[in-house]
Amino acid sequence: MNKNTVNPFRWKSDFSVDIAELDDDHQMLFELLNHLRATIECGEASALPWIIDDLLQYSIYHFRHEEDMMEECHYPFMENHKLVHRMLENRLHDFVKNPEYKENLEAATWLMGFFAEWLKDHIAGMDKNYSECIQDHEEGVNCAN
Repeated sequence: MNKNTVNPFRWKSDFSVDIAELDDDHQMLFELLNHLRATIECGEASALPWIIDDLLQYSIYHFRHEEDMMEECHYPFMENHKLVHRMLENRLHDFVKNPEYKENLEAATWLMGFFAEWLKDHIAGMDKNYSECIQDHEEGVNCAN
């Protein structure tokens, strides 16, 4: 695969939710996407199952971390946010379980693009919305009121 066909995924300050530990999680997801991109570009199909599983497992870790913080601050839209997380997890699980995709560079390229766009849209939309609630909670204010 030509290096120019896939753009690297870069963290931008615009993606910040102003909560350092969640920004760190998001940055790690971008790093995992770049690892997947590099693997695809090198044609290392045999490494795809492990890298995609790493992406799935870290996504699950991050989602639970984020959900715990939303629960602590009584974020009023948490259930909807969790539902969106579960939908992505299910999509990733389905991908990982499908033997046709196990070492398929074309399928991995699709997954990478899908996940990257999902992540950017999710951070810019849903994740930015909880930021104030979590920050207020850390300052002793309950955003559910």
